Amino acid sequence: LTGFLAALTSFYILFAYRRVGNGPEDIETAEISDADADYGFYSPGSWWPLPVAFSAAVVALGMIYAVWLVLLGVVALLISLGGWTLEYYRGPRLPEA
Repeated sequence: LTGFLAALTSFYILFAYRRVGNGPEDIETAEISDADADYGFYSPGSWWPLPVAFSAAVVALGMIYAVWLVLLGVVALLISLGGWTLEYYRGPRLPEA
């Protein structure tokens, strides 16, 4: 079983490497300007990861102690994940008149 898991992981890494190829960080003579400028959006002031982690901890503790705690944690997890996902959502854009 361990050998199968190691082979599965090796296959995935090899497949991903062949699909993506070398990045600029793999080349010794690469410059900083060779890298992709856009790494995505990062929100440093977001508090939503804290309730998500707390809710996940409640779910994990509920699996040990009580089913009702799992249900409470799942509800809190869904609410906090929704809040984190929609943190910057401002509603649909209305046409200007």
